[in-house]
Amino acid sequence: MEAVEWVNEPLKEAAQIQLRAAFDTGVVRRAANGYVGRAVISVARLVNSKPLRNMLVESPDSPLALAVSDSLYQDVVLSGLPGLPVNRFQQVAIEEKEYAGWAWILAPHHNMTDGGHRDVILQPGPAQGDER
Repeated sequence: MEAVEWVNEPLKEAAQIQLRAAFDTGVVRRAANGYVGRAVISVARLVNSKPLRNMLVESPDSPLALAVSDSLYQDVVLSGLPGLPVNRFQQVAIEEKEYAGWAWILAPHHNMTDGGHRDVILQPGPAQGDER
């Protein structure tokens, strides 16, 4: 995030950039047209999701909005590693194309008012990244 702020610092407000980033874990393989795997699909859906896009609209001063999969949040963020502000992640339902799942989003300058948890009902969707 500091690098984006460093780039934005000398720029006029209208020229500053905002970035979306997403992370998941899983097996990824090289294929003829790029990379394949459940995590590749998950990251593509998370980074292009409406909740992550909305986070930047709602937080115009944030240079970065981050989405992590539920499994990454459970395994890494909740582990208490320094620099990961657990209380600033917000749980959201993501439904993009064939993907349906929970994610956790963070905008570094976004003020959370409800402790991060949202009451969202997620309907089961098709299998994620099934490549048989």
